[in-house]
Amino acid sequence: MNLGSRSWIKTPSGIFIDAQLATIAGQSVARQTVEACPPKNILTGSFTRPADTTADTANDAMSNSTSAPVAVTFASAGREKGLGGLIRRAILVKSTTAGTFSCELWLFYGNTAPGATNDNAAFTVAGGSLDDPTTTALLAIIRFDTSNGINVAKGIYQGTLWNSTTNFDLGIPYVTGALGNPTSKDLYGLVRVLTGYTPGNAEVFKFALLLEDQE
Repeated sequence: MNLGSRSWIKTPSGIFIDAQLATIAGQSVARQTVEACPPKNILTGSFTRPADTTADTANDAMSNSTSAPVAVTFASAGREKGLGGLIRRAILVKSTTAGTFSCELWLFYGNTAPGATNDNAAFTVAGGSLDDPTTTALLAIIRFDTSNGINVAKGIYQGTLWNSTTNFDLGIPYVTGALGNPTSKDLYGLVRVLTGYTPGNAEVFKFALLLEDQE
């Protein structure tokens, strides 16, 4: 998979993060490590698939529409425009228990959301959304594997719950908004399917990020 011309770091838990952003965020990340109880919050973003059960194949996009898709928004990920922190954990909850499922959540930062791909079409990202941190750029790729799926029959989230990794601490540094001129506090996500999957009709996918905020 082409991740653009920037440098990337692969963490021990298999997460790809932007090396430049890790350096830029380093001072705030380092400061938080000495805090006794750094502030944490859970941020969610979700989408509902179209009302069909059209099967996906590897490298398909999964989104909310076959004609006018939009990225998943994680609203107010930063306390202020340009601020961020650390992503400690990521969880995906599906509204049904249909099939086995593996995917990647491509996370972006910037002033606007990246362009999304129609549901069930080949996953693509515009070049500028990968490479230009002064507009909208790729932050990290988080993988959700079938081996981490747990069926949930009762409770707030009924369906299948997927942990991003068996390692609790992802430790992904992030900022919000475009570097140098931030006008947004949000993060954005696109979903790439990794294995063949037959979804439920109008199936809901909800992502939760455990964030450690920058003060």
